[in-house]
Amino acid sequence: MHEIELKFQIPAMRRAALARALATPSAVRRDLTTTYFDTPDRRLAAARLALRLRHDGQAWVQTLKVDTGDLHQRIEHEVGLPAVSRGSIPAVDPMLHTGTLAGDILRRALGHAATSLRTVCESHFVRTSREVRSGASVVAVTLDVGAIRAAGHEWPVHEVEFELVRGRVDDLLDLSERWVRRFGLWWDVRSKAERGDRLARGISVGEPQKAQPSTISVDQPPDIVVRCLLIDCLRHALPNAAEVIEDTGSAEHLHQVRVALRRLRTLLRVFGDWLPTRAREQDMALRQLFIALGAARERDVLDQAVLPALRAAGAPTLALPTLPTGTPQGALLGSPETQTLILALLRAAVAAPSGPRSESTPTPRQWLRSVRVMLRHAHRRLGRDAGLYLQMDDAARHRVRKRLKRMRYTLEFVLPLVDGKPVRRYLQRLQVAQEHLVMLGDVQMAESLFRRQADDDAQAWFGVGWCAARKDPLAVEAARALRRLTRLDPFHRRSGARRH
Repeated sequence: MHEIELKFQIPAMRRAALARALATPSAVRRDLTTTYFDTPDRRLAAARLALRLRHDGQAWVQTLKVDTGDLHQRIEHEVGLPAVSRGSIPAVDPMLHTGTLAGDILRRALGHAATSLRTVCESHFVRTSREVRSGASVVAVTLDVGAIRAAGHEWPVHEVEFELVRGRVDDLLDLSERWVRRFGLWWDVRSKAERGDRLARGISVGEPQKAQPSTISVDQPPDIVVRCLLIDCLRHALPNAAEVIEDTGSAEHLHQVRVALRRLRTLLRVFGDWLPTRAREQDMALRQLFIALGAARERDVLDQAVLPALRAAGAPTLALPTLPTGTPQGALLGSPETQTLILALLRAAVAAPSGPRSESTPTPRQWLRSVRVMLRHAHRRLGRDAGLYLQMDDAARHRVRKRLKRMRYTLEFVLPLVDGKPVRRYLQRLQVAQEHLVMLGDVQMAESLFRRQADDDAQAWFGVGWCAARKDPLAVEAARALRRLTRLDPFHRRSGARRH
């Protein structure tokens, strides 16, 4: 069974209001105790599975959940268990899921370790739920209040979930958006099992998540491929955003959020014609969000890279250049505006096709050929950039940097479709060239900030001089890396395509 659901965290100041909104005569209130299991080497966590026993005061249920990668949808199979004596807990039995899709996934993940399952964490919370009509659909709205506990640690739970009982996903999203605006909710893709696993390992913050290769294939229609890529971008952004919103994230979490936003904008720009109009309309909002998150990134660059290098060069004690202040990054990512933006992108990714495919719609392989032509044109443009790079001003070099990033993200998107040694070698050189352009761009940014600071702080001129002296050597290295990149051109060769 596929469960279609979205889970949101509730800001502390809005929890009482949301609880009142659910406290209707039709609401059902239950006390739930749940125990989660895994092997000592965390095989289920690695496979993104959750195996649990849950007791609601009357009955025991064993449930297996599988993260499908769809963000809003999970495979779930549950089995009612016989009653046990008061105070006892039934034995967990993976064989109860035999013969189901979830059970097959569990069997492969466990291998021969089925008998080594152990308790990872426990949770206890009060669940209040009621069904709400949204359009022509019925959605179960559930409030969980309690805590997850493991290894002497505790993670408070205060979240609300929207699950489609019957009807359309669009209606589920409509209701979610209304409650996001009303109560300031923010979407959290981290499951209770994942949080319990962290507690058991004594970890309070998750590792920054990087973009993962897509599972797209050459046999999928172009619109399906692009929707899968949109989901991949959201899967990259959301776990990192959760850490920033909770003010536990590092500079790398924020950096990965900004990378995910760049990837989203690249996807909309390059492949947006294959998405509903509502997705393409989000580009300006994504751009504004990206810019608003940029000040923190600039401060990190100054603090972690530029200033240590200046001190090593014998610089006087320099104050960090003044950067504009604005809404804190966590508040910005958790805001109703950002959350409705994210839900709009999810809506575009899961929307039903507007109609049957016409005869003019390219086949998957025709579309892939057009993608290769596009990549070849982009490669030629980079070749022209490489020849002119040393004569460019800072603004022009910044545009080259953006084109290079767009090329990289586009190639990473379609890598499962055009994979091969020549393409991978090209991508490696592209990443090296990007690193050189980023270093130069950071020095250009620091020079500009130090120049503004020098009006009030004469010592900032040391920073201006150091940055100015670094620019030319970095530009030479960047131009050289671009030339090395453009000597490769795998996009016109059939050998670059994966054979099926």
